[in-house]
Amino acid sequence: MTEKEKIDYNRENKTGKTGAEKTVDWIELMEKRVSRRTYAGAVPKQEWDLLCRMAQNFQEASGIRIRPFFHVPEAFRGFKAGYGLFHGVESGFMLGGGNVPDRREKIGYFGELLVLEATRMGFGSCWVGGTYRPEALPWDPETDGKLDCLLVMGSVWEPRWKEKMLHAVIRPRSKKWEQMCAVDSPPPAWFKEGMQAVQLAPSAVNRQPVMFFWKDGNVTARVSDMNAYRDVDLGIAKLHFALAAGGNWQWGNGGVFSKG
Repeated sequence: MTEKEKIDYNRENKTGKTGAEKTVDWIELMEKRVSRRTYAGAVPKQEWDLLCRMAQNFQEASGIRIRPFFHVPEAFRGFKAGYGLFHGVESGFMLGGGNVPDRREKIGYFGELLVLEATRMGFGSCWVGGTYRPEALPWDPETDGKLDCLLVMGSVWEPRWKEKMLHAVIRPRSKKWEQMCAVDSPPPAWFKEGMQAVQLAPSAVNRQPVMFFWKDGNVTARVSDMNAYRDVDLGIAKLHFALAAGGNWQWGNGGVFSKG
């Protein structure tokens, strides 16, 4: 998949086309998606194979590494994993790479596409930054580069009390979309639609660090710095905006959005 084909993928999905797939309501999927830390089992083989093919396409489009893992329980044992409250993780993806421009932003962008596709299939997921043991995973730094983060995915039960407690603590801290943008004139309706989708985007410790700007008729997105997973958050937020507003982004902090 080329960079141009990646752009076409976004446009087609925004208008409800995914080849032979049924119409996708991205906002509905964004609203349905919640981070899950307790799993009932792995993603079944048929759906897993489809997610792996998508991951391969995204990898070819971006230059980042997206590697599947399956049944590595030891990666989530120990102090860090206990802190992360993960249970029953059986399947997911490792994301990283070598010297690829805007690597971690692309990880957020394409990783969140996988998250939303898994949500559409009815599976739970969660971004994982540091609460795992990298030495227990099938990732080779010599050939794969730096391992930046994981996406865990799987079948889920109804949320248990620990997850409900975490969501109850996090949700009230979420920003309003108006707090996440600055405008120099009344923006068009699609800008509001994009910002409402950004409000639903996951981010590290729910800090929602990405600011969007409507200035002189242009939209840009920026974080204060590219440390502490803010670069990954930037990619996730840009994807949410693009799917809701309909258009494409330049890569990089301060990248410009092109409508249509």
